[in-house]
Amino acid sequence: FFFFFPGSGLPEYHRRVMLEYNELSDKLDKLNRFVDGTVFAALPEDERELLVGQRDAMGVYAQHLHNRIAKFFE
Repeated sequence: FFFFFPGSGLPEYHRRVMLEYNELSDKLDKLNRFVDGTVFAALPEDERELLVGQRDAMGVYAQHLHNRIAKFFE
């Protein structure tokens, strides 16, 4: 994932979308590291499945935000 640096010359809603994307990307990165760790492996299967589903949904959401941001600069 890329991090966007909202400049002061951008419309407020552009900056909010970029901030949302950055925050989501940070959370997704932390979840990915957790899923790759030993604590995750020790969780019950149903909890692991829920966390993987959450990670997948967050990834789709992040991609949609990324696509919106890309359109800002077309």
